[in-house]
Amino acid sequence: MSAWNPPQASVRCHRAGSAPRKGVNFLRRPSDRFGSWFRGFLMLVLGLPVAALGARLTAYESSMRTVQTQSAERHQVEPLRAGRPPVT
Repeated sequence: MSAWNPPQASVRCHRAGSAPRKGVNFLRRPSDRFGSWFRGFLMLVLGLPVAALGARLTAYESSMRTVQTQSAERHQVEPLRAGRPPVT
């Protein structure tokens, strides 16, 4: 074996009397596990309200644009013809 792949590196560490579970790293510290769960929790707690606020503002801007367009279509004004004085 080469120095890059010693035979000890291929052996998985596991608890005595149990088979190694797939996808579980027993060398990972409990503080690392807590940190990853805490970051995921913060993403939910902070990310969801921010996403909801963004969706709310987008919907509000879209409805205001629709209202402005509809009011502009309802209040069209006839243009004055050149050469004639306006009728009062």
